[in-house]
Amino acid sequence: MEKCANCNGELRLSADRKKLVCEYCDSEFYINENDTGGGSTRHSEESLALQLLDTSAIKTFDNDHGLKSFQELCAWINAGDTVETCLEGLKDLAKQHTDWAMDGVNTDLLNKAKKQIGNQLSLDEQILFFKDSGIIATGKSGVLITNKTLYIFSKKNVRKLAIADIYSIHALALVLGNGKWYFNANKDLEIDNIACSPTEHGLIMALVCLLVREYRGYGYKIKVYKGVL
Repeated sequence: MEKCANCNGELRLSADRKKLVCEYCDSEFYINENDTGGGSTRHSEESLALQLLDTSAIKTFDNDHGLKSFQELCAWINAGDTVETCLEGLKDLAKQHTDWAMDGVNTDLLNKAKKQIGNQLSLDEQILFFKDSGIIATGKSGVLITNKTLYIFSKKNVRKLAIADIYSIHALALVLGNGKWYFNANKDLEIDNIACSPTEHGLIMALVCLLVREYRGYGYKIKVYKGVL
């Protein structure tokens, strides 16, 4: 089975038998029927996900969680989803997770997160989503996503990353087949996968990437890398 050069997903033959289509990120590769070596491929028009994500630096992932969450990230974007539809999906899921909080869902937890940030929120910031990780051993305690900023919580402080300043996402493989995503080559700026399926993790990442596109506009690409321990 041939694999996609962009996300390592499985390729299927299109109905007209002229191209291979990725099952996950919707990349398309035309088949050169004159090539007797079994058929070469070339890119067709980029999928919606690949209009936003530059995958040229990554060909494979180190674990299934990273691969599957990336595929889900691509699937949300390729479905034409927006920040608003991602938030609707997250709100439905937050009702099932006591460590996730949004407006009207697990508001006590959300208020604790707001209190920890204190007066760092600007007047035009809207809180969108909070995920608590509770990894006491390493001091991580979650991420708060607003329309302008990622707030990364730890025991001692809160790190800020402006949405407009995100230029890369990195998939980091951990032991036991787990993984996490971090930003701008900085492991202190991460969204972990605790209590997250790859589908849920991919949805959170889709929200962040679509927020970046809102700031940067169409044509701006976020680079995708494989993280290194």
